[in-house]
Amino acid sequence: MLKTHIWPTVFSCLRRRRFLLLLFVALIWQSPAYAQFTVIDGKTKILSESLSISARCNLDLTPEVEEALNNGIELHLIFQFRLYMVRPFIWDNRLADWEQGFILKYHSLYDQYLLIDDSTNEQESFISVREAMESLSDFKTTLPAITTTLPKSESGYRMGMRVRLNKNKFPSPLKLLGEISPSWDLDSSWKLWPVVD
Repeated sequence: MLKTHIWPTVFSCLRRRRFLLLLFVALIWQSPAYAQFTVIDGKTKILSESLSISARCNLDLTPEVEEALNNGIELHLIFQFRLYMVRPFIWDNRLADWEQGFILKYHSLYDQYLLIDDSTNEQESFISVREAMESLSDFKTTLPAITTTLPKSESGYRMGMRVRLNKNKFPSPLKLLGEISPSWDLDSSWKLWPVVD
Protein backbone atom coordinates (compact mmCIF):
# COMPACT_ATOMS: atom_id res chain seq x y z
CA MET A 1 0.00 0.00 0.00
CA LEU A 2 1.39 3.37 -1.08
CA LYS A 3 1.61 5.85 1.78
CA THR A 4 1.52 9.60 1.18
CA HIS A 5 3.24 12.01 3.51
CA ILE A 6 1.26 15.20 3.03
CA TRP A 7 1.52 16.78 6.48
CA PRO A 8 5.31 16.64 6.77
CA THR A 9 5.51 18.38 3.40
CA VAL A 10 3.06 21.08 4.51
CA PHE A 11 4.91 21.67 7.77
CA SER A 12 8.21 21.86 5.93
CA CYS A 13 6.81 24.47 3.57
CA LEU A 14 5.41 26.51 6.45
CA ARG A 15 8.72 26.36 8.31
CA ARG A 16 10.56 27.54 5.20
CA ARG A 17 8.21 30.48 4.72
CA ARG A 18 8.44 31.43 8.39
CA PHE A 19 12.23 31.28 8.21
CA LEU A 20 12.31 33.52 5.14
CA LEU A 21 9.97 36.00 6.81
CA LEU A 22 12.09 36.10 9.97
CA LEU A 23 15.23 36.49 7.87
CA PHE A 24 13.66 39.39 5.99
CA VAL A 25 12.69 41.15 9.23
CA ALA A 26 16.14 40.51 10.73
CA LEU A 27 17.91 41.99 7.71
CA ILE A 28 15.78 45.13 7.99
CA TRP A 29 16.17 45.70 11.71
CA GLN A 30 19.84 44.78 11.88
CA SER A 31 20.72 47.36 9.28
CA PRO A 32 23.02 50.15 10.53
CA ALA A 33 21.57 53.28 12.10
CA TYR A 34 20.54 55.92 9.61
CA ALA A 35 20.52 59.69 9.90
CA GLN A 36 17.20 61.42 10.28
CA PHE A 37 16.05 64.87 9.29
CA THR A 38 16.89 67.31 12.07
CA VAL A 39 15.69 70.84 12.76
CA ILE A 40 18.76 72.36 14.44
CA ASP A 41 17.41 75.76 15.48
CA GLY A 42 15.16 78.54 14.30
CA LYS A 43 13.88 82.08 14.74
CA THR A 44 10.39 83.48 14.42
CA LYS A 45 9.44 87.15 14.35
CA ILE A 46 5.92 88.59 14.54
CA LEU A 47 5.18 91.01 11.69
CA SER A 48 2.00 92.99 11.08
CA GLU A 49 0.12 90.27 9.18
CA SER A 50 2.53 87.35 9.11
CA LEU A 51 5.20 85.37 10.91
CA SER A 52 8.73 85.41 9.55
CA ILE A 53 10.58 82.11 10.06
CA SER A 54 14.18 81.10 9.47
CA ALA A 55 15.55 77.70 10.45
CA ARG A 56 18.66 75.56 10.02
CA CYS A 57 18.05 71.91 9.19
CA ASN A 58 20.00 68.74 8.47
CA LEU A 59 18.24 67.05 5.55
CA ASP A 60 20.53 64.25 4.41
CA LEU A 61 18.95 61.36 2.51
CA THR A 62 19.87 57.74 3.14
CA PRO A 63 21.39 55.74 0.24
CA GLU A 64 18.17 53.71 -0.13
CA VAL A 65 16.00 56.82 -0.44
CA GLU A 66 18.44 58.46 -2.85
CA GLU A 67 18.50 55.30 -4.98
CA ALA A 68 14.71 55.32 -5.18
CA LEU A 69 14.80 58.99 -6.19
CA ASN A 70 17.31 58.23 -8.96
CA ASN A 71 15.00 55.48 -10.20
CA GLY A 72 12.04 57.80 -10.68
CA ILE A 73 10.35 57.93 -7.24
CA GLU A 74 9.27 61.44 -6.31
CA LEU A 75 9.99 62.54 -2.74
CA HIS A 76 7.35 64.68 -1.05
CA LEU A 77 8.84 66.72 1.80
CA ILE A 78 6.58 68.48 4.29
CA PHE A 79 7.65 71.34 6.56
CA GLN A 80 5.17 71.59 9.43
CA PHE A 81 4.75 74.56 11.77
CA ARG A 82 2.78 75.06 14.99
CA LEU A 83 2.27 78.24 16.97
CA TYR A 84 1.77 77.87 20.73
CA MET A 85 0.83 80.32 23.45
CA VAL A 86 3.02 79.67 26.49
CA ARG A 87 1.17 78.88 29.71
CA PRO A 88 3.44 78.58 32.78
CA PHE A 89 1.64 75.96 34.87
CA ILE A 90 -0.10 73.80 32.25
CA TRP A 91 0.62 72.65 28.72
CA ASP A 92 0.97 75.28 26.02
CA ASN A 93 -2.10 76.23 24.03
CA ARG A 94 -1.80 75.38 20.33
CA LEU A 95 -3.08 78.31 18.28
CA ALA A 96 -2.41 77.50 14.62
CA ASP A 97 -0.88 74.99 12.19
CA TRP A 98 0.71 75.43 8.78
CA GLU A 99 2.30 73.14 6.20
CA GLN A 100 4.61 73.87 3.30
CA GLY A 101 5.37 71.10 0.84
CA PHE A 102 8.13 70.46 -1.70
CA ILE A 103 8.52 67.77 -4.35
CA LEU A 104 11.99 66.51 -5.22
CA LYS A 105 12.37 64.47 -8.40
CA TYR A 106 15.10 63.37 -10.77
CA HIS A 107 14.95 64.35 -14.44
CA SER A 108 16.92 61.61 -16.19
CA LEU A 109 16.87 63.25 -19.63
CA TYR A 110 18.75 66.32 -18.37
CA ASP A 111 20.48 64.57 -15.46
CA GLN A 112 19.13 67.18 -13.04
CA TYR A 113 17.16 67.26 -9.81
CA LEU A 114 14.04 69.40 -9.70
CA LEU A 115 12.73 70.94 -6.48
CA ILE A 116 9.15 72.11 -6.79
CA ASP A 117 7.24 74.29 -4.31
CA ASP A 118 3.97 72.38 -3.87
CA SER A 119 1.89 75.54 -3.31
CA THR A 120 3.26 77.84 -6.04
CA ASN A 121 4.62 75.25 -8.54
CA GLU A 122 7.83 77.27 -8.72
CA GLN A 123 10.80 75.03 -9.42
CA GLU A 124 14.56 75.10 -9.22
CA SER A 125 17.03 72.73 -10.85
CA PHE A 126 20.20 71.33 -9.28
CA ILE A 127 23.05 69.20 -10.59
CA SER A 128 23.14 67.00 -7.48
CA VAL A 129 20.73 65.78 -4.84
CA ARG A 130 22.99 67.21 -2.15
CA GLU A 131 22.68 70.71 -3.61
CA ALA A 132 18.91 70.35 -3.77
CA MET A 133 18.65 69.30 -0.12
CA GLU A 134 21.11 71.96 1.02
CA SER A 135 18.90 74.62 -0.57
CA LEU A 136 16.19 73.59 1.90
CA SER A 137 18.54 73.24 4.86
CA ASP A 138 18.78 77.00 5.32
CA PHE A 139 15.03 77.43 5.35
CA LYS A 140 13.18 80.74 5.24
CA THR A 141 9.47 81.37 4.85
CA THR A 142 6.66 83.73 5.78
CA LEU A 143 3.47 82.30 7.24
CA PRO A 144 0.19 84.19 6.83
CA ALA A 145 -1.28 85.12 10.20
CA ILE A 146 -3.51 87.86 11.56
CA THR A 147 -1.07 88.62 14.34
CA THR A 148 -3.21 91.44 15.76
CA THR A 149 -5.85 88.88 16.74
CA LEU A 150 -3.50 86.61 18.70
CA PRO A 151 -4.61 86.14 22.31
CA LYS A 152 -2.50 88.20 24.69
CA SER A 153 0.09 86.21 26.58
CA GLU A 154 2.35 87.50 29.31
CA SER A 155 4.58 84.47 28.88
CA GLY A 156 4.88 84.84 25.09
CA TYR A 157 4.63 82.34 22.26
CA ARG A 158 6.57 79.38 20.88
CA MET A 159 6.99 78.16 17.33
CA GLY A 160 7.31 74.44 16.62
CA MET A 161 8.71 73.00 13.42
CA ARG A 162 9.46 69.59 11.99
CA VAL A 163 10.31 68.10 8.57
CA ARG A 164 9.00 64.78 7.34
CA LEU A 165 8.94 62.56 4.28
CA ASN A 166 5.37 61.95 3.16
CA LYS A 167 5.28 58.18 2.65
CA ASN A 168 1.60 58.25 1.67
CA LYS A 169 2.69 59.57 -1.73
CA PHE A 170 4.80 56.49 -2.46
CA PRO A 171 3.66 53.89 -5.02
CA SER A 172 1.89 50.99 -3.32
CA PRO A 173 4.85 48.53 -3.35
CA LEU A 174 7.01 51.08 -1.52
CA LYS A 175 4.49 52.05 1.16
CA LEU A 176 5.04 48.94 3.28
CA LEU A 177 8.82 49.21 3.00
CA GLY A 178 8.59 52.89 3.90
CA GLU A 179 6.74 52.01 7.09
CA ILE A 180 8.96 49.20 8.37
CA SER A 181 12.47 50.01 7.16
CA PRO A 182 14.62 52.37 9.30
CA SER A 183 16.33 53.69 6.18
CA TRP A 184 13.05 55.35 5.18
CA ASP A 185 12.29 56.79 8.61
CA LEU A 186 13.63 60.32 8.05
CA ASP A 187 11.04 62.37 9.96
CA SER A 188 12.50 64.88 12.38
CA SER A 189 11.23 65.49 15.88
CA TRP A 190 9.53 68.77 16.75
CA LYS A 191 11.87 71.66 17.52
CA LEU A 192 10.54 74.55 19.61
CA TRP A 193 11.85 78.08 20.04
CA PRO A 194 10.49 81.38 21.41
CA VAL A 195 8.76 83.87 19.13
CA VAL A 196 10.20 87.38 19.04
CA ASP A 197 7.83 90.40 18.93
